[in-house]
Amino acid sequence: MVTHHLADILPEIPRVIMMREGRIFADGPKEELLTAEKLHELFGVEVTLARRDGYWLSW
Repeated sequence: MVTHHLADILPEIPRVIMMREGRIFADGPKEELLTAEKLHELFGVEVTLARRDGYWLSW
């Protein structure tokens, strides 16, 4: 599955691969990579995260 929206990442998906400029930026367990700090590093903007019922939301 490829997505630009965290809310699309289903609870059953255990691993994510983050890409930047066509290259792998990070690869690993979703719980380790879906953090405000890692997303800030990836996108260069402040990100607020929330997790509800296994789904991730960001703004």
